[in-house]
Amino acid sequence: MKGSFLKNHKMKKPLKYSRALWIFALLTFFVFSCNQSADNSSDQSKNKIDTSNKNTASQTEEKTISYDSIVKVSIVNQDVESYILDIDKSIINWYCVIHTGYTKFKEGKVQLVDGDIVGGDFEICMDSINDVDIDYQLMKEVLVNTLKSEDFFDIKKFPLAYFDLVRVKKNSDNTYEVVGNLTVKNVTNQIRFNSNIHYQDSLILVESERFPINRTKWGITIYSENFEQTDKSFLFTDLVEIQIFLQFQTSSLL
Repeated sequence: MKGSFLKNHKMKKPLKYSRALWIFALLTFFVFSCNQSADNSSDQSKNKIDTSNKNTASQTEEKTISYDSIVKVSIVNQDVESYILDIDKSIINWYCVIHTGYTKFKEGKVQLVDGDIVGGDFEICMDSINDVDIDYQLMKEVLVNTLKSEDFFDIKKFPLAYFDLVRVKKNSDNTYEVVGNLTVKNVTNQIRFNSNIHYQDSLILVESERFPINRTKWGITIYSENFEQTDKSFLFTDLVEIQIFLQFQTSSLL
């Protein structure tokens, strides 16, 4: 995967009148919601949004960690066993303070050598992005359509995002550090996070911690205080938290 941090912020094209109405409606949410504390009162199943604040990082600071160079794993061992992602039972949950939602996978797989995960790659369907906390359907559509627009993920031009697994390092019995390259809008940055990984007969179950990523590193700079020169009431956080749930089954069963 290839990419780099965004170095120069380009001025956006003037918004058409109709688009301006959509953006204005969206900002009604963000002015009040993305500067408040998250509501973490409900517990939900793994394939739904978990709004607990377990492992939640600060919304104003990223973790101070070192990053490896961006590489693609090359597996030369011939005795490789593949496990295929069950896309119906796998999900990426996202959290923007009080707003929560999810994105689904198009496909994915991991490779194992001697029972250890040594590689993997995933395609993320950006058109599947959705919100789960807004009850009013019209405003929910405003938010979702805006996230899919050119100003955010531009799904018409970039319908897929990609994650390539670089390394899985064991920390304790079931806890592992996962390092990989995330590509969004043709920009690649490395991310790392801890996950619980359980091996159950022909299945592999993965539940990541809830961890932050900085959207501006993938070129999503709209309404960022570090890029926008405008009224601060129109700005919201650069950090978005995500949590990943994965289920794999051995390809021999397919």
